[in-house]
This record gives sequence, C-alpha cells and structure tokens, in this order.
Amino acid sequence: MELLIQHRWVKPEDINTTGILFGGRLTEWIDQDSSMACYKVLKPETLLTTVGMDRLRWSLPAQIGDRLKMTYKLAHIGKFSIVVYVAVENQKNQQIFRGLVSLVCLRLPDKIPSETSIWIQNESKGIGDALRSSPLWNLVEKVKSERESDPEWMKS
Repeated sequence: MELLIQHRWVKPEDINTTGILFGGRLTEWIDQDSSMACYKVLKPETLLTTVGMDRLRWSLPAQIGDRLKMTYKLAHIGKFSIVVYVAVENQKNQQIFRGLVSLVCLRLPDKIPSETSIWIQNESKGIGDALRSSPLWNLVEKVKSERESDPEWMKS
C-alpha cells in the first residue's frame, strides 16, 4: 500500500565536500517522512517514534539540483510497530536509495475501533499492559533510563 510520495530538491546546504548529497540529510528526510506517512493508516493522536532503519542501500549519488522522488509504502504492521519501505529516485527515474524504517507506538488513542485500527488490544490485558510487555517497549525504556542516569547526554 502506497502511503506517501514526497518530492525534494537537493540544495547547496544538503551536499558534502565532494559535491554529493549527505547520507545523513537523506536519512533525516526519510525519518520525518516515514512518520508522516504512517498517519495515513493511524489515528492522529497515536504517538510514534523511529526505532531503526534497516537494509539501507545507496545506489547512486544525488547532486545539487537533482529532484528526488521519495515513495513510501507500507511493508508490515504489527501489534505495536509499523515498517515502511522507502525508495528514492532521481529525475531520470534511477533509483538512488532504498531501505526500511521501523517505528513503534509510544501512545495509543483512548478509543480504538477494531475495524479501523492496526493496534490490537489484548482482551486479557489493557492496552498499556500489552504495550509495556512488548520487546520494543523494553528497548525504549532502556534507552530512556540510560539517558536519565547520565546528565551529560542532554549537553551533546
């Protein structure tokens, strides 16, 4: 299922010293767009965060003036996670990048209509309990506690 098509120009501030697009700039755009793309299938009050990018493949460089077409497709929906496939092409329809972005739900809407929501409530547990028992929640909590125990992390 196609979620979003985004177009961007590669500008001088987006390139590195060799004259090509920073890989970090492209992944920044992909991170932001993937989250926005998910809201085509989620309620707006759902809170998502990116937990990983996988199978990233740069095929060709992008240069100043290139027009990029970024296509986001739904790859997988889990109980509390969603995976988006992204493909990036230049103006010559050559693929310059592809990869997967994994996002997890940190906050669910209060009322979840079963026929429209991808988040499935476990009948024996509340949504919060089911979320907190997921491995991805444990990862988020671990990172959060590590940051809280290190006052220097906010300075960097």
